[in-house]
Amino acid sequence: MQAQTPDQIRVDMFIRTADRDLDVAELIGRSSPHFYESIGFHCQQAVNW
Repeated sequence: MQAQTPDQIRVDMFIRTADRDLDVAELIGRSSPHFYESIGFHCQQAVNW
């Protein structure tokens, strides 16, 4: 396995963080769909990464 460059490490971190934001948005959507502001916030955060 090749060592990752600092840019590759940063991109991997951004992808993991965005995936977590989407997971949270889905969880809130399933359990508390009336919290649409929070769902929207986490979706927006995922897109910003």
